[in-house]
Amino acid sequence: MSIREIRGEFQRFIRQLRKSYFYMEQRSFVEFGIPLPEEPERFHLETVGFMWSPDRKVCETVAYPFYVLDKPAFHQRMVSHVRDSGGEVL
Repeated sequence: MSIREIRGEFQRFIRQLRKSYFYMEQRSFVEFGIPLPEEPERFHLETVGFMWSPDRKVCETVAYPFYVLDKPAFHQRMVSHVRDSGGEVL
């Protein structure tokens, strides 16, 4: 495999990985009455992070707790939560 092919495979892997996680503020769970996430859905809890402007020229520090979550696992739990509550997922 050439360096170019390896680089392409690595970039595809990173793009796929980025699709599988997201961030959610801890207060949102409390505010909406959603049980707090547990492993393996929850990767970890952060207390400080950075928020970048779309052009990446401005960076702000955010200092509040937020979770790093596995997106497919979170979606699966939310679908179960809706169905268990008598709701319908369209």
